[in-house]
Parts: sequence; structure tokens; C-alpha cells
Amino acid sequence: MKRIASLLPLLLLAFARFAAADTVPVFNLTAGSVVVTINPVFGGVDQIWSFGNSGISISGGSYYGYNQQCLGWAPGGSSCDPSFAIMNSGLPTPNMGTVSGSNSIIFFGGPGVSVSGASFIPPTGTGLTTFSVTMPVLFSGSFNACVAGGGGVNAGCYDYGTGVINPVFGIFNVSGTGLANLHFTNLGVPGTTIWRLSSGTYTLNSVPEPGSIMLLGTGVVGLIVKLRRKLRP
Repeated sequence: MKRIASLLPLLLLAFARFAAADTVPVFNLTAGSVVVTINPVFGGVDQIWSFGNSGISISGGSYYGYNQQCLGWAPGGSSCDPSFAIMNSGLPTPNMGTVSGSNSIIFFGGPGVSVSGASFIPPTGTGLTTFSVTMPVLFSGSFNACVAGGGGVNAGCYDYGTGVINPVFGIFNVSGTGLANLHFTNLGVPGTTIWRLSSGTYTLNSVPEPGSIMLLGTGVVGLIVKLRRKLRP
């Protein structure tokens, strides 16, 4: 397993070969986080994200305007939904980032990854200046990673700057449970309570490696055998 993991960055470096192939490799990214903040100049949401697993790390950032209450403003006493989308091909600007082992310009596109969670109610009342909430969320979806250059058999990442469709060299799945930590500041509007997101982090829980799971299973079996021996008359 360790030998295979050590070869994954080399596979990513060979994106030119993957772009010309009929099959694009698929990777599962099992741990990481997304940091979201409000961009006051454009009135939108900045995202800085990073995901990875054994042998691969992939990171980037994006910006998009928001129409979602919780990631912009949240009235006290109203229903607030922490769900949002990461890396959606409908973004108005290029979604760019890096892949470990590659010095090329990487674009991201494809179906996109969504983060969803249950609704909650922000508090109301005078004298409240800050409010925080921690809640479980679910990551689900996938995205394509493409190297700048255009063409290729497996084309799937659109460069909004040049209008070029770039070839896919890897498909990345991001799925699993996680936690959202959201922090709000009261805008201080007279007669009402309006919260604005000051910072937030969505963290995808780390999934144990198969070797660790096997080791854990071996330990549990050993404890059961030992317990049975003690219970024998």
C-alpha cells in the first residue's frame, strides 16, 4: 500500500500521457478543509480549500457572489442553512489551484462538490456581538483537474480567461462527513439582529487507511480471544 501511495505523485506528473489516454484516473480525497470568508469589496465569498489522501494533496481557491443567507448575512431568529458549493463549473471566474508534484497551472471544473448541513436558528437579542455554531456537514461530489494548454481527448475544464477547454488528467472524489465551524458578528443594526459571517471552516473528517483499519481489526480480534480465555471455566 505504501509503495502504491508513493507512486501517486509521479502519476500526476504524467498528465500529458493521461490527457491523451482514453481512461482518466480517479482519486478519492479523504481529508481536508475549506475556509470561507466574506470579500467586502465585491460582496462575495472567498474559498481557500485543501484536500488530500496518502500520496496526494490538492489545493486552490475561488470566489463567487453569494445569494445564500448564512454565507453573507443571517437575520436573528430566521432559519439559516450552512450549505454551499465548492468547485462548480458554473463559477464566473476560473477555479485554479495546485496538485502536489506538479508545477503546471491547474484548472478545476466538472460537476463540483457540495457541502450540506441541517438548518439552524441564529439568536436574537440586544447586547449580543458574536455568535458561533459547530455542526455536522456532509461533503459529496467530484471535480476534474486539468492542466492548462487546451485540446486532448478528455477535455473538461473551461478557462474563463482564454475560453480554452483544457484536458483532464485526474478526477477527484470528495465524499464523507465533516464539521462546520461558523463565526458571526452582529452588524449592530438598530431594532433588529443581523449577523454577518466573519469566518468559517468546513473540515472533512480523515478516513483511516486500509492498513490502519486492518490493524485495528486485528487488535479487536486479539482482545476478544483473550477475553474468551479468561471467561472459560
